[in-house]
Amino acid sequence: ILILISLHMVVYGFNLWAWRRSRINYNFIFDFSPTTSLKPSDAFLIGASFMALVACSTVVHLILKTNGFSPSFADNIPRILLL
Repeated sequence: ILILISLHMVVYGFNLWAWRRSRINYNFIFDFSPTTSLKPSDAFLIGASFMALVACSTVVHLILKTNGFSPSFADNIPRILLL
């Protein structure tokens, strides 16, 4: 589910980029404020940062599992990230 959230943000950033490139005024269509709407680079940054966080937590989870830490401690890392 965490990968799907980050993938959604990346696709949303691509969608914003495509709309801006084809000069579709999505701020007017969806009644967004032009000063507070996300730019495509902001959406890509949020999605990429979240993907990096998910990848790092997965690596830490696997390292803790293979080094013999308690399963309850290692299994809490994805749950904390989900919150």
